[in-house]
Amino acid sequence: MNGIGQGKWINYYENGNYKEIGHYEENRVEGPIQKFHENGNLKAEGEYKDWRIRIGEWRYFDEDGKLLYSEDYGEKGSISEVQAYYDRGDISYSWYYDILEKNGFELR
Repeated sequence: MNGIGQGKWINYYENGNYKEIGHYEENRVEGPIQKFHENGNLKAEGEYKDWRIRIGEWRYFDEDGKLLYSEDYGEKGSISEVQAYYDRGDISYSWYYDILEKNGFELR
């Protein structure tokens, strides 16, 4: 769609196993996502809004596939993953700031 991410996407580990299966909505990682351990077992599942803000209930699993815990991030969500991308330099300050401002988070 003119260079804009739209629809399902999949990231893989070097061994060929799934790493993440998610969705793009107008170049934003949004909607349901599954994350996997390198051995192929489910690591986490939940839902994103506005480029990797975790919302609603997320479930986390160990490498054997056993449920470790679940966490409810509510409607506003958690920006911890967005913050990690910014801290690593993977997203620009302006993009990071826009995401936080649009979703009512304080800039740290």
